[in-house]
Amino acid sequence: FLFTVDGEGFVYRHPGSGTNEVVNREAESYSLEVAKELGLDHTFLYEDTVEGWKISRYIPGCRSFDYGDSEQVRVALGLARSLHQSGKTSPWSYEPFEESEGLVALLKEAGYPLPENFSTLSADIRKLSYLSSLEDGKKVLCHNDFYGPNLLVHDGGMELIDWEYSGVSDPHLDIAMFCIYAYYDKEQIDQTIDFYFDGLCPEIIRQKIYCYVAAAGLLWTNWCEYKSRMGVRYGAYEMRQYQYAKQFYEYVVTLWPDGVPAADKEERL
Repeated sequence: FLFTVDGEGFVYRHPGSGTNEVVNREAESYSLEVAKELGLDHTFLYEDTVEGWKISRYIPGCRSFDYGDSEQVRVALGLARSLHQSGKTSPWSYEPFEESEGLVALLKEAGYPLPENFSTLSADIRKLSYLSSLEDGKKVLCHNDFYGPNLLVHDGGMELIDWEYSGVSDPHLDIAMFCIYAYYDKEQIDQTIDFYFDGLCPEIIRQKIYCYVAAAGLLWTNWCEYKSRMGVRYGAYEMRQYQYAKQFYEYVVTLWPDGVPAADKEERL
């Protein structure tokens, strides 16, 4: 909620239901300090790393990010590229496959009934964990929740906020996350990749981003199931993420006619 002190506006963020079970608040606070240093987020003031509440500066006149505005998309991808190329790291990492499986473990522990065919899809996408490491560059600090509501558009520019899932990761994951939140189709995903790489994306990297689209789709499907346990329903959003997981897995495997390479190095040898 918004409050004022001596006429200046501030925003209090209270942690959402169940988020403290899956969000590392120390990692978030660390990343927020880095984001402020890099000029990516001028809003951050303080976070309580135990309880998870946060205070930020209020920026008046903010507008919703428009995925259909190519200039806004270019600016947003520029923010992500600045982060990725800064060389900044973190004591904490973020791996989408492990995060996804961690949510499933919490669901199973609570006795939550998982959807039909869920285990098969999870096992299939886990096979992509090796493919996602192809042509892997140095992992750096990434946002890992890079999408419209976390991009504040205002007259002075754009802020990248909400660093709950940030950590050292593959920067190509941020591109995949951006695309699936936007509900982009494959053509739009390819265009976004071209924006990020200025039209110079190696084909193997493009294929790796497709792998991350499938993995991220499953991750956020699992997140929706986890939140459903607490009575929070996402409806069409969850179904869209599930479709990204299923359809891009099916597409990726067509790129390897001899089958998906084994995730385990010894198996490949």
